[in-house]
Formats: sequence, C-alpha cells, structure tokens
Amino acid sequence: MQDIMPTWVGATAKQIARGVRRGDVSATQVLADHLDHVAKTDVDLAAFRAVRGGEAVTEAEKVDEQEDLANLPLAGVPVAVKENTPVAGVPTWNGSAAVRTPVAEADHEVVRRLRGAGAVILGVTRMPELGLWGSTDDETAVTRNPWDLSRTPGGSSGGAAAAVAAGLVPIAHGNDGLGSIRIPAACCGLVGLKPGRGVVPCQLGAEDWFGLTEHGMLSTTVADAAVGFQVLAGRAQSKLVPPQRLRVGVSLRSPVRGVSPDAPNRDAVAAAGASGPGGAGTSGRPTVGLARAVDRLLHRPLGGPAAHPGAGQRAAAGGKLVDPFLAGQHAGQHPVRALRRAVEHRRPARPGGAGGPPPGRAAARRATCRTTRLGTAAARRRRSVRDGEPVASARTRIPARRNGLASQRLII
Repeated sequence: MQDIMPTWVGATAKQIARGVRRGDVSATQVLADHLDHVAKTDVDLAAFRAVRGGEAVTEAEKVDEQEDLANLPLAGVPVAVKENTPVAGVPTWNGSAAVRTPVAEADHEVVRRLRGAGAVILGVTRMPELGLWGSTDDETAVTRNPWDLSRTPGGSSGGAAAAVAAGLVPIAHGNDGLGSIRIPAACCGLVGLKPGRGVVPCQLGAEDWFGLTEHGMLSTTVADAAVGFQVLAGRAQSKLVPPQRLRVGVSLRSPVRGVSPDAPNRDAVAAAGASGPGGAGTSGRPTVGLARAVDRLLHRPLGGPAAHPGAGQRAAAGGKLVDPFLAGQHAGQHPVRALRRAVEHRRPARPGGAGGPPPGRAAARRATCRTTRLGTAAARRRRSVRDGEPVASARTRIPARRNGLASQRLII
C-alpha cells in the first residue's frame, strides 16, 4: 500500500484509518507525511497556532503498539483541535494573548474522545481574537485561504478549515456559535457539521456564547464528517445510508436591494438544478422579503404567535392611538404586556376618580422619580429659608409634562 500511495497527504480519514488497521501503513508514517507537509505549507497559510511535533510522534507510536486496532475508527488519523479547546500540555489561546490561559493539565472531553478513537493530535489551529469575527487573524499572523492566499478562510474556525483544505490534516475539530464552522466550510469548500444542542459536550464556560456553541468537525467528505461526529458524540459507528430523493430549494432573489448574484452563480445554480435527481429543476421566488421578515421578528420577540394589526396600521386602545407593537396580543409575552401597560396608562384618570387599570412598573418608577424631584425641591426651599434667603428665590420650577400618547412614538 505504501508503494501505491507514496504519501498519505490528501487521503481521507477513513482511508488512513483503514490502512492503519490493516497494517498497510503505520500511524507514525502517516504522521511523518503530514508533519513534512505542514512544515512546507503552513508558512504561507498560518493555519496552526502550535504544532505538537515530538508529542504527536509519541502518540502515533502508542497507536502502533496497540494490538487490537479494530475498534479505533480514527486509528492513526492526524487531527487538529481549535485553540479555544484545552489540549493537555498546550496553552489555550482563545485567539488572543490577553486571554491566553496556562498550559492545560487535562484534555477537554472532545479531545479525550478523539484520542480514545485512535486519533493523533497534530496541533492546535488558529482563530480570531475571542472568536468574534468571520475571518481569522491576530497581531501575530493572518490565516489565509488555501484556494486563494489573498482571501480569508472565514472564521472563527478559520485555522481548522485552512488546515483541512490544504491537506495538512484530513479532518479538524472546530466549534460553532454563530457560524464558526459553517462559514469557514463555505469559504474553503469543505463539509462542516455543527451538531444539535447537547449532543456533544460543550464545556467551554464563558466562551460558549450563551449556550449557542457546539463542537463539530470539518472535513473534505461527508463520510469523514460522519465518523468524526460519531466519535465526538460518543456514538457507535454506523454506515451511512443513502438518502432518499432530496428537494433542495435555492433562491437567487437577494433580500437586499441593489445586491444580486453574478452570472457565474446563476449559471452554477441552473446547472445544479438540471443535473439533480430527475434531470430537471424548478425555480421560484420567495414571498417573504427582508422587510416582512424583520417585521415578523419584531412582532414575535420570543417566538410565539402574534395577533396584531398589519404593519403601518393603528389600533384604537382606550381612546388613544397605539402602535401595533403595543396594541397586539403577543401570546402571553409578559415583557410586551408590561411595555404596553406602561405606555397606554399614562393618561389622566376619568372624571369622578374612575381611572384605568393600575399603571405598570415603568409608570410607577416615573411617578417615584417625579415625587423625589418634588421632595428635593422642597428641601432646597426649607434650607434657603433657614439661611435667610427669600422663599421666592429658592423655588425650583418643574416643567409640566404632557399626558397621553399624542406626542409619544415608539421607534424600533
């Protein structure tokens, strides 16, 4: 097999693991090929923050010493880990020297699972500072796209995507909160998988983006992504089942005025539709534009159904004109109801003392602030009288406030 494949650079993770399990190649040889490729290529790419040369060789030797490799789905496969995930013996950079943590004493759970599956951790890949950006760079280097060095591989798992696209490793670990696996996969022509919430242990603490972040894989094939995902999720390996006929919708209509796809993109979509199952594709125009989508988002702040007047209309409420956002019924969304009460009930009581419903907390706070200002003014007048000043000169004028909603407008 080694004569057939002079180098294992460019082989998939499944091909490498199969060769190591069969004895066609050793894990140390596979690692040596990839380390040589990293030394020649990463000078221009800057995909890796740190390469674990000697430590990785020791790990590969341990894999070769195991007698039973049949249960190792990633036997001898070089893998990269994103630098915000602890790897024993390596600092956790998080993309910035300002927040770099000391050398990790233990592996993160996903790293432990990768090692347990026979993977060899070749190094840790770069990410932008704190993972905030859709490109990957910091004060020490700019990570570049292997397809075009003048372009970015995306972010924040940009180093991982660049490493896989350049063949530095067959698969790489990444994590994704707001697109940090999916964006680099799109930029570098890879398969990027962000699992559902709770499928893979996260355990990133303050770096988990309010619970949105999940660990996943970047690879060149769906089969490799499936193997990596099953390892991270702690699931038994299973074969991929060919899917039934798929219906994929692609819209060329831009939600932004003045922006439209260019001719190569339109031609590519048309060709993909013609070559799909059945040899024919259909086209259509989405009915929900950007303005309507934003309007829906504003009227459904927490995802519940909303029954309210249409955009631009007004609804009568208590004799006052109120914006639809305030007048609508929002499926029990308490923050909206409280806001509606606070605005609607800023009106004078009816003659005879019959007023509307009790004011909300916002209105109560405004009344408290007004009372406090009145009390402060009275205190100043008393102090001035004690000091011998005329009462008239010590009085503080409080401007009158307009009631009702005639001059009030909610702007979102």
